[in-house]
Amino acid sequence: MKRTDLVHRSPTRLIALACALFLVCLAVVSVPKASAYFPKCGEGELRRQWYSDAEHTTLVGTYIYYCDCTYSRWGTQSGYLVEQLLPCP
Repeated sequence: MKRTDLVHRSPTRLIALACALFLVCLAVVSVPKASAYFPKCGEGELRRQWYSDAEHTTLVGTYIYYCDCTYSRWGTQSGYLVEQLLPCP
């Protein structure tokens, strides 16, 4: 049996394989950018600030994870994120 005969005899398998390959590629591309290390309680303060544009002209949201394990947040998230990991006092 020739290799090309498998493709012609089983178009459903070929479509299933193509769909699976597409989903794998989509999953790889969709993986979000790795973010800053998320500290354990007392290890550090994590600050995340989201801006409206790449120039960081307008702050649109924040998330702060404090050293005492509490957090505060407001606003919205965007694609323009700045993260800082600060030492605890």
